[in-house]
Amino acid sequence: MNYWEQFKRFFRDADTAMKLIIINVAVFVLVNVIDSVFYFMAVPFSTVDWLAVPADPMDLLIKPWTVFTYMFLHKDLFHVLFNMLWLYAFGRLFL
Repeated sequence: MNYWEQFKRFFRDADTAMKLIIINVAVFVLVNVIDSVFYFMAVPFSTVDWLAVPADPMDLLIKPWTVFTYMFLHKDLFHVLFNMLWLYAFGRLFL
């Protein structure tokens, strides 16, 4: 059995907290890869600006998807690490 099949089986059998952890880490890696590609191409673009909830309510009307994407967005490695540790610890408690 290859790694992809093992991962699919693990994800299917995992509890809700572990699925959220996997999704959050995958989004963190994807956002950082996209930002790195744009950085090395010298393009002034940040995915954080498109996925984070804006402070201005008028910008929120322009970007309504940010209400859902902000919960999967993490700025740096320690941010995602400690949030996922908390989610792992308290997710098991609540489940």
